Amino acid sequence: MDTAANSNASALKYGAGQLNPVSAHDPGLVYDASESDYVAMLCAQGYNATQLALVTGSNATAACSNGSTPGSPGDLNYPTMAVPVEPGKNFTAVFPRTVTNVGAATAVYDVRVLLRRPVSSRFRFRRPG
Repeated sequence: MDTAANSNASALKYGAGQLNPVSAHDPGLVYDASESDYVAMLCAQGYNATQLALVTGSNATAACSNGSTPGSPGDLNYPTMAVPVEPGKNFTAVFPRTVTNVGAATAVYDVRVLLRRPVSSRFRFRRPG
């Protein structure tokens, strides 16, 4: 993203929340995502060239028009995952995510899944390789 072109933006115009400097110093797990990953997500949401240029400050529209198969916003390697579900219907959702442990080699992490209503669910977690 073009920082120079957005130099008049305040800190409140960037990011998705508050920064905790103590936690930022030792994040534990990191979800790897690049600018092109975010641009692909915006393309999947239907952003046009003008909107992409406003968001990125660059001519990133090639990512949407390169002939690749359009993805889903859920393809972004990000900890939040959601799927629309019709009541009474079975469904399957797959959310591949890759994280890098930048914490202690012996660290253990817990997964928390929040469901709005009781559902019969099964979760599978795999390590690559």
